[in-house]
Amino acid sequence: MRSRRGLLAGLALALLVPLAGCAEKQAALWRANPAFADLPTGSLAVTKLVPEEFVLVGRDVFVEDLKIYSEDVHPVLLARSDSIFDAWARDALGSELRLGNPDSLGFAPRENHQVDGTVFVPVRWPWQGDLQRAGDAEPDLVLILGELTVGFDLRARSLYDYTLANSYSEPGEKPAALDAALVWTLWDNRLQQYRAYGIAQAERPLVRPLTLQALDELYAQLLIDLQRRTRLYREVAR
Repeated sequence: MRSRRGLLAGLALALLVPLAGCAEKQAALWRANPAFADLPTGSLAVTKLVPEEFVLVGRDVFVEDLKIYSEDVHPVLLARSDSIFDAWARDALGSELRLGNPDSLGFAPRENHQVDGTVFVPVRWPWQGDLQRAGDAEPDLVLILGELTVGFDLRARSLYDYTLANSYSEPGEKPAALDAALVWTLWDNRLQQYRAYGIAQAERPLVRPLTLQALDELYAQLLIDLQRRTRLYREVAR
């Protein structure tokens, strides 16, 4: 069985492998600030997930297959998700700077910002003039992790297209895919502007019973997409 570290270590190799049709399909699910034409550079900090913005769709499947009590499944999987993102920031990006979640940091309330056409995502950005600090460090960039939805037979666009709002439903008896969608923002901490924001997404065939290993593999794929969209690499966080 591959470890989580092994999965994350494979990110660099996987980034070199094109996903047929994937880039075109997902190109509209992120928006770049035209004021920043260059690659992001400088020190990087990454936020944690907001508990209320970690959403499990098809909760009963997680409870049944993972053998976790219903009242524990959300905090257990939230903690595991944060742990995986911690390891990714450190191992794939070379960043040791981790911030709290947007609630604890006092970010502005959620606002819906347009990504493409009728797709709007809820983002949490710092108040203007509120410079983010990680201990004594003042990072140049902050990767803000927003709403994370994990479930079955989901489509990221359907989750955030206002014409399809609330149209998705709990999976049936035989869901076919395990999916994740993450709202993210790459924030310029110096200039107090977003550099880019959007949705990262991943999908894998669902094999029952669901395992934690399968979730780890889903997150590894999700982080590949996130890294492509943000263009963040180890040399950024030097």
